[in-house]
Amino acid sequence: EISQSHPSVSVFFSDIVGFTEWASSVSSSTVIGCLSAYFQILDDLAERCNVYKVETIGDAWMAVCGAPKEEPEHATVMARFALEIVSTLDDMREIFSANSISLRIGIHCGPVVSGIVRADRPRWQLF
Repeated sequence: EISQSHPSVSVFFSDIVGFTEWASSVSSSTVIGCLSAYFQILDDLAERCNVYKVETIGDAWMAVCGAPKEEPEHATVMARFALEIVSTLDDMREIFSANSISLRIGIHCGPVVSGIVRADRPRWQLF
């Protein structure tokens, strides 16, 4: 079991407001294709901004700055990253062909614990 305490990080959360209603009106392949295209934009931004993507769950996307690699300016880096994400709203609406959807974003700053969970499908997790 691998675990580590991180005394000060920033954790980013986002989800697509209106996603469930939108997804109920299109095919499953459209849902997956649109999420894949939009999440690729977020993944690319995360890499450029030195933000570590933790995971996606449905239309939610989670990332951290300050772990697993320490970053003293994690809050500033994450705030700038969040503003970059907000600037993708028009791209997201174009990808989903839906002007009614929007983004909900939250950032937590503080201590977390990380670790590898599940031996059969190991994943790095934050708590």
